[in-house]
Amino acid sequence: MSEDKYRLVIKNVNDAIVVAQDGRLKFVNLRIKEIFGYEVDELTFRPFIDFIHPDDREMVIEKHLNRLRGEMFPPVYSFKVVAKDGSTKWVEITAVVITWDGRPATLVYLNDITGQKRKEEERG
Repeated sequence: MSEDKYRLVIKNVNDAIVVAQDGRLKFVNLRIKEIFGYEVDELTFRPFIDFIHPDDREMVIEKHLNRLRGEMFPPVYSFKVVAKDGSTKWVEITAVVITWDGRPATLVYLNDITGQKRKEEERG
């Protein structure tokens, strides 16, 4: 399958899919708009850190650097992001190191778990 066909398949899945390289978003699929509220072209090539809630930035950066170094830790975890409208949402991330345009990058799957987190908070 050609790279263009892979990109078409990725654009149409239910999870938000991101390719991050050198701290910037190189590719995002259409699902990302539902989570972040931004159009795809507003996200592409922006630093991923811009979208992470300040409370979680250090943790996410640390896990990202550990992943790039090949260190082992749970591949799925959750953190808060800030949407375009300023609202805070929770996402669950699954990420793996890949090669993108011949260089190391991270393929990220994001699942919006905001509803689940709110229910957990309500239960105490």
